[in-house]
Amino acid sequence: MNPNKLQLDHSYQRRCKMAKAKDIVKNFDVIAFRDLLVGKRNDGQLYAVDGQTRRHAALDKNLKMSSVWCSVFNSDGPEHEAEIFRKANGQTGISLRDKVKALVAEKDPETLKMKEIVENAGFELKYYGTTTWPKITTFKSLIVAMENGTLEDTLDVIGKAYGRMEDGEFCGATSLVIQLPMLPGIEYFIRKFGDLIDLGDLVCKLRKASVLDIITEASKKKLSKGSHGIYCAKAIFDYWNKGESKKNRLKWIK
Repeated sequence: MNPNKLQLDHSYQRRCKMAKAKDIVKNFDVIAFRDLLVGKRNDGQLYAVDGQTRRHAALDKNLKMSSVWCSVFNSDGPEHEAEIFRKANGQTGISLRDKVKALVAEKDPETLKMKEIVENAGFELKYYGTTTWPKITTFKSLIVAMENGTLEDTLDVIGKAYGRMEDGEFCGATSLVIQLPMLPGIEYFIRKFGDLIDLGDLVCKLRKASVLDIITEASKKKLSKGSHGIYCAKAIFDYWNKGESKKNRLKWIK
């Protein structure tokens, strides 16, 4: 099949590794090239679902392949292809970021619900690049919070404690609060003490706290075993108890 006829749907595709494509060209091996997985949509359009890097290599000026081997399946559209892409790459390894992107394109109900909660709180999912407010890249933290039923409260607290309005737009004081270890730390603290405290009080305390101070304290508490959330939550726990009477202090129970 002519690689020029193969399209790409970036709603579920990950970024193409151009360095890898160039390596394929430089060290071309006809046996190792393998066939591309192609979806044929109802309108006859062909989409390279798995094998975009090899497609790029085939189109390289130094290779100029007029045809490539393809395994073709009847595609019901982007959602169907996203599911096939995720499953095909699950065999060889796919990053959590790319898995979430594919699940969104696939319209997976739980992932779409997570995306909706994130957007309703004034944030966005960001699949590539660095974290900048309000774009979140810490997908594992979001998934954990979603599974624990704490995602809405976590993002609501972060937004109220660190967000602000500028020229009608919701802006953040620092993107550090939606990265590791702050986001999972706040989530873990809410999960552990949410039934014992008023989240409004947590917002007030976090507003007065220095994010860098909390992160610094969290790094001192980092254990050889344990998640980012636990050691940052312990730093928030210590900060919470400052100024509280002995009677009102929280107790950290394992």
